[in-house]
Amino acid sequence: MMMITDLIILIIVLYGGYHGYKKGLLSQLFVFMIFFILIYKGIDIFYLVSEILPKKVNSSNKDPFSTSYSIIISFFLIIVIAFLIKKILEFFFIITWIKPIEKWLGGILGLIKYFFYLSICILLFKEINEKINLIPSNFFKNSFEKEFQYIFSIYRKAPLFFLKKLEELYLQIS
Repeated sequence: MMMITDLIILIIVLYGGYHGYKKGLLSQLFVFMIFFILIYKGIDIFYLVSEILPKKVNSSNKDPFSTSYSIIISFFLIIVIAFLIKKILEFFFIITWIKPIEKWLGGILGLIKYFFYLSICILLFKEINEKINLIPSNFFKNSFEKEFQYIFSIYRKAPLFFLKKLEELYLQIS
């Protein structure tokens, strides 16, 4: 028999899947694309803007506002670049009829994201509850607890697994 907490967790995770299906895979990865471009090419874009801006505005590079304006313009330029990449990929998906697959992959990513976020929240709430003792501990004994522990054990073991596989591949190539 499912407990109330299991039902609440299931509803939240299913909502995550529905929300991911509605948004699609690309829309969910849009923020990640912005951070990726910001980290990977952000400095290059900043230098480009900081060289072009003083020429267009007739000010010097030493002006303190020039640097802040360059940062702001670079940030908005990165958002525009990510938006254009997203629109180009969406157009490609529509032409090749991959849009339904993209929606389903968005639903799966939504399920995984909400399940992961929920597991982190429950883990933190459990740790806080051990210190403060707000809710009885049997409230957290549900059927999903084993799944949460399994996911976190995989999360801890996965980097070691991939490093061992990379080492094996490197030794095979050498």
